Amino acid sequence: MRERIPLDFIHIGLHRTGSTFLQKKIFSDVGDVKILQFNDQKTLRNEFDDLILIPPPFFDEGPVFQRIHAGFVENEYRGLSAEGLSGMNQGYFSGSQLAFICERLRTLFEPKKILIVVRSHWSYLISNYIADIRHGSTLEFPSWITRREENRELGFCKFAPLVKLYMDAFGSSRVKVIPFESMVTEDAIELFLQDFDYSLKKSERLWSTPENRSHSNVVGLNILLNKFMKTKLNSGSTVGLYDDLSVYNFSRNHLIPFVSRLLKSTSSKANEKFNCDSVVLDMFVKDTQELSDITQINFTELGYPFK
Repeated sequence: MRERIPLDFIHIGLHRTGSTFLQKKIFSDVGDVKILQFNDQKTLRNEFDDLILIPPPFFDEGPVFQRIHAGFVENEYRGLSAEGLSGMNQGYFSGSQLAFICERLRTLFEPKKILIVVRSHWSYLISNYIADIRHGSTLEFPSWITRREENRELGFCKFAPLVKLYMDAFGSSRVKVIPFESMVTEDAIELFLQDFDYSLKKSERLWSTPENRSHSNVVGLNILLNKFMKTKLNSGSTVGLYDDLSVYNFSRNHLIPFVSRLLKSTSSKANEKFNCDSVVLDMFVKDTQELSDITQINFTELGYPFK
């Protein structure tokens, strides 16, 4: 059995919690330190796809672990950040992958910290819905919630089980939970990285600009366009942009952002549009309490779960 690879941290990147920003603007610009992430890197991508996606009966860990180990040693990576480690595959989640992903990471690595960024449940749910619309979904919000419930996919809005899983595997003291809201306003990520003596540059706060794509008129326009064009979702595409999706690419990256910039306020009309049943809301409240208990962070004071 080879020794586990020492790392400063592993970032379990939940979707819609600033993971892409962290990878592109923070983790890629920390002096001479190398952080493996897959936003714009291809090194070991296939190996981590296997680690994340192939279930235990079919996973041949020997050659995969060997290539990952060799790649980390050769490139002297000191950290790892990946959205796939959260168990979400293009926004769809059953939770079935979480345990074996965690176990494989524990077998391979010896991290000083496990980083998990969480977000107010209501904001997180709406952000995931907007992401689905941007990928090509044509469902109105109530229908989207219903479909997710039917497919047992709303578990992605429960943070406590994920945090507890990693606390049990790596120890509570190693798991660092940062609220998305603190990351935005209080330099929480910068303070986290300073513990490893990283040389940080001041990064532009891209997320400080209000996200107007949740405005009801923008969502309606996006749904209408999705019904008449080939999209990322209905074409079977996964990540990135594709040459055969030129209309979709233009709509997503130019038209919808342009319309969004014309709308200055999002909150009032967005709140009228997004409603869900009490069972989901009760789930949010329960998870907030459990998350507060295991992290010793009062998430209710931060406005969770309805901020």
